[in-house]
This record gives sequence, C-alpha cells and structure tokens, in this order.
Amino acid sequence: MDQVSWLKRRKPGIKDAKRREMPDGLWRKCEGCGEIIYHKELERNLWTCNKCGYHFRISADQYRNS
Repeated sequence: MDQVSWLKRRKPGIKDAKRREMPDGLWRKCEGCGEIIYHKELERNLWTCNKCGYHFRISADQYRNS
C-alpha cells in the first residue's frame, strides 16, 4: 500500500451543481460589518444596516424620493 493512497478518494465526491445566474444589485454587502443584505430590506430600513447601524451612501434622487 502506498503511503499517500489513504489521501486519495476511492469514490467521486461532491459534484458541482449548476450555478444559477443572479441579477446584479439584488444583494449589498455592508462595509461596516460585512453582512450581506437584501436590497429591498435595505430600502425598508432607510439604507441602514440592521446589524451594525452603518449608513449606506445614496444618490440625491434616492434621498429626495424617500
């Protein structure tokens, strides 16, 4: 028996699942704590992270419309 043979798999492992395409802008990452936040939830919370209270930057148009 080979010394490294116990490291090799005898059966195939986890197979790669097909990745689904995600639309851009669906999730945002908080710069304060790294939490991933759903975009609509962020809008409901007035562009503030629930976990750490970080305030996201928004455009003047978004500010006027909120």
